[in-house]
Amino acid sequence: MYTEREVEDLFRLSSLYDALCTSATAPVVVPSLFYQERITPISHIFYDCADDENDAKKIMSHRISIPPLKECIRGHLTIHNQIEIQFSTLDEALNTNNKNTFNHALNSICQHVTAYGVVVGALSRIAREDSFLFYPTSISGNYFTLDRYIRQKQWNPHQSLQGCFNELAHIEKMRNKFANTKLEGIELYERNPEEPSLTGTTLASKLALTIELLKRAGFPEEELETFQ
Repeated sequence: MYTEREVEDLFRLSSLYDALCTSATAPVVVPSLFYQERITPISHIFYDCADDENDAKKIMSHRISIPPLKECIRGHLTIHNQIEIQFSTLDEALNTNNKNTFNHALNSICQHVTAYGVVVGALSRIAREDSFLFYPTSISGNYFTLDRYIRQKQWNPHQSLQGCFNELAHIEKMRNKFANTKLEGIELYERNPEEPSLTGTTLASKLALTIELLKRAGFPEEELETFQ
């Protein structure tokens, strides 16, 4: 049985993971016919599924041919890749009651999410209306469940830098929270032995899909080898 505080903290971590799974594919999505300035389940679509394929290809060509934009994509991949590694470590630490490992992974995740906010802001200033990265946010429709606890995931609903900082403030308070508790069987995200895959739901799979779509769009393969 978990305490109310433990459930709330696990909910926040799971919501952050969900938000990062959404932001991971940002470099390869384009505005859909139902575009909104804020990310929604139908506001953006993978460029290879766009209604206007030629226009989508032009957008991708622009992103990967302009050095500052291309560098933002590399920064995006670097940060998400590191976060994926730390979330895997965090998940294991929760199940083995390894307080030091948990705290180290938690600190690293918070630092990398903060760094990603800097990348998003920098791209927004450089690309203006052509900016394609966004502050991590959870999309409606995904739920966190634990025993009888069911709640729709929520992280940075206003999709702002300040919203990220506010959410991270809660996450950072989790240091040492699980020092005396071994949370066996906890899964912050659904696992599949076949992942990462291009159709998977984990952060590793979302990154694999993003890298594959970048290759198909013409991003130099040798520059993506670091992230594979």
